Amino acid sequence: MLPRIVRTSQSTFRRGYATSPPMPDRVRNTLLYQAGVGFAAACGVVVYSNWRAQNGDSSVHCDSAKPSHLASPTDDPLIFNRTVKDTEAETFTRQAGDTVKKTLGAVKDTVEHLVGADAHEPSRVKEYDDPRIRMATWVMALQDHIVNGLEQLESSVPANEYNSSPQAPTFHRDHWLRPQGGEGSSCVLANGRVFEKAGVNVSVVHGVLPPAAVRQMKADHKSLVTDGDASLPFFAAGISIVLHPWNPHAPTVHLNYRYFEVDPPSTPQDALDTASSGATTTREPLAWWFGGGSDLTPSYLYPEDATHFHNTLKRSADAHDDRYFPVWKKWCDKYFYIPHRGEARGVGGIFFDDLTAGTHPRPQKTTQPTADDIFHLVQSMSASFLDSYLPIMHRRINMPFTEEERRWQLMRRGRYVEFNLVHDRGTKFGLFTPGARIETLPQTARWEYMSDMGAPGSGTREEELMKVLKTPVDWADV
Repeated sequence: MLPRIVRTSQSTFRRGYATSPPMPDRVRNTLLYQAGVGFAAACGVVVYSNWRAQNGDSSVHCDSAKPSHLASPTDDPLIFNRTVKDTEAETFTRQAGDTVKKTLGAVKDTVEHLVGADAHEPSRVKEYDDPRIRMATWVMALQDHIVNGLEQLESSVPANEYNSSPQAPTFHRDHWLRPQGGEGSSCVLANGRVFEKAGVNVSVVHGVLPPAAVRQMKADHKSLVTDGDASLPFFAAGISIVLHPWNPHAPTVHLNYRYFEVDPPSTPQDALDTASSGATTTREPLAWWFGGGSDLTPSYLYPEDATHFHNTLKRSADAHDDRYFPVWKKWCDKYFYIPHRGEARGVGGIFFDDLTAGTHPRPQKTTQPTADDIFHLVQSMSASFLDSYLPIMHRRINMPFTEEERRWQLMRRGRYVEFNLVHDRGTKFGLFTPGARIETLPQTARWEYMSDMGAPGSGTREEELMKVLKTPVDWADV
């Protein structure tokens, strides 16, 4: 079978298959065009291979001012899983971008925007009609914006026992291709001056959900209504952040925002219609939704930190609808609860899922949001991340701590691991989905049998935290 990939700057990327000769002239010409595209891409790979052989390998860093990857929403031909020198990577990326723009005239505006420097500044992200391209563009730009902010935090702390290098630590980027469809960029920092482990990860993937994943998804997403037990095409774009600081007084934080589509099963007729028309299929997805949120996980309770974090989220949500935050705060408390421990993972934040146009149970609204409304809500909520977290870090990262406080921190990370592996829906979905990547666990954790730390009646700071983990608090006061 010959793959048929149709690209337009304002449309979804769909894959069809032409299966039965003889082919109409229009189809033959289209396939010849695609063969030309493939040849050009192959030439690019050869050029890159020669370049890499001459220049050797070193790590490439995320940098908001230096686009070190070709930020395609789906599967542009000149995407490589590579480690190259930073300045040379920029030069090569721009050359590769020029080649793609000349070869794929139909997507010139999209590629030009995504490769250009403006793609790495969230406030300059161009609006696209296609929700896939729009969300993919946003999370890629936001990733570099947040990485830049976290690198500035690392550079504000002098070399220390965790990282004695005179050079401030930077994130390492692993730009990967998913064999089953799509790509992503994992920005990871380990053993920094501030963070023991930090990950800011983006994925823009597509493929086919196996029946087990469809069943799991139907249980969690009421908007997905299907008959039978078939595999279904899907698209997902999202950003996920988990930051684990060294200092026990500085909290762990998590963020995830995502857009998901599930399409009807493709048929041979879809492929023939797509190939003969020279355009993408116009069939609506079976279901689409946004989900996400952000939550704070301290080892030691500082009420002012929890209040600041929740107030920042509330202001962002209230700008769209003041009914969102109270519902999503309670949803977060419920979602991040560890039943076998009888306690929450942290002090919460917000969580929502299955947010789509039409009837939505949380919150009940007389006027339902449109897809544009929901995207702009997700955009403003995710853009507030650094404002919600960095002021807390500046207050805590230089505080002295003891070995006992470090021990307690590692025990709390053990709870973090338990939740992620046993209860987290995203992890479960990943385990059901071929080619998924799970990158949320801390570098170190600890378990103790019947530990006395935080015991009721001990009057310790550890007990102070345990009280609010067992009884959620309404932290926001704005």
